[in-house]
Amino acid sequence: MIAGKRYECLSVDIWSCGIILYAMLCGYLPFEDPNTNKLYKKIMSGDYEQPKVLTPDSKDMLRHILDVNPETRYKVNNIRESKWYNLIPSKYEAQGIVVGTDVIQPDDRIISAMRKMGVNMEPAQIRNYIINNRHNQITAFYYLLKKKADKNPSIIQN
Repeated sequence: MIAGKRYECLSVDIWSCGIILYAMLCGYLPFEDPNTNKLYKKIMSGDYEQPKVLTPDSKDMLRHILDVNPETRYKVNNIRESKWYNLIPSKYEAQGIVVGTDVIQPDDRIISAMRKMGVNMEPAQIRNYIINNRHNQITAFYYLLKKKADKNPSIIQN
């Protein structure tokens, strides 16, 4: 983006996650310079140090995520297949709903509770958003309230 190239959202997001990962592992950012021009040059050339405290697998992950070439930068599947990512097997992968994939039947009790809480929208429109897997504040509120009601049903009762 600094170079003025076309915005490739997933590739840029992976780069951004690499910056965050680096900061979490090292305690500071990979690219720093008080001079903005020098900072941009460091970013565009991928000029950063990998501290000795990092494991070889974490260094490899960072090197691939912070690759300045978006074409060769790791994709999500590369990250998931990497040694570092798989150090601790995930037991949560198959849990929950996948918005946009799973068919979700709206719960009228949740919709009714949303309206009582101030959502000024017809129930049919709320149902439509949920059925069509829309990503907006209405569906976000619905899913959060549903999750809370699954744990404590009394919050949606009259």
